[in-house]
Amino acid sequence: MKRVLIIDDEDQADEITNLERVARQRGIPIQCTQFKVGSAELPEVLTDNHIDLSKVEAYFKENIGRQHLVCFDYNLGTEEITGVDVLTKLKSSAPRSKFLFYSSLLDNIVRQMLEEYRGGQGKSFDKVKKNLIALISSRVEGFVDRRSFLEKILEILTQEKEETLDDIFEEKMQEYQGFRSEYFDGLEISSLFQLLNTNDGRAINFKKEIVEQFVAYIIKLQDDDE
Repeated sequence: MKRVLIIDDEDQADEITNLERVARQRGIPIQCTQFKVGSAELPEVLTDNHIDLSKVEAYFKENIGRQHLVCFDYNLGTEEITGVDVLTKLKSSAPRSKFLFYSSLLDNIVRQMLEEYRGGQGKSFDKVKKNLIALISSRVEGFVDRRSFLEKILEILTQEKEETLDDIFEEKMQEYQGFRSEYFDGLEISSLFQLLNTNDGRAINFKKEIVEQFVAYIIKLQDDDE
């Protein structure tokens, strides 16, 4: 199951329904959700009615977790904060995700960014430079017009249609989110799942423990048969 997240201040329910329908027709199992950053419908990530990036990061870690593809609307309402700012804040919490940007004002945004970059000074130049560096250095699959972003999502997912071992492993973990085991520091599976999708140093030790437990189980099965 491929997990897709759309970060937009406007409701994307119709687009998500359409995306999931077409994906099923093409044999791509997906689960698509929306993260309404900048919307009054999600006050948990706002401070004084403005986007609070620290709250966005905290909400993402606690309620969303790993996604195969995260899609950002470049403009989040009337905020000065853009989708690139959200990407910069979230990418350390999504170390294996791919990213996609879209906007209905793509041509205007690119033109404005180039003009401000050519100016070569001031806060606008510094912000454009930071945004360009973020886009270049991150796993950004593209920056497309809003009218074509659903097709671009399907194109990206089609390229990696086959499930990886991590995908299968994580999907199985989600079936037992309330289970708690002494082998993993008493963590519930849901907490362990979140941990494994971060850069936390304990993650590799947990993965080793899971492999060791699996090997021990196989050996026990063989001994029982004998």
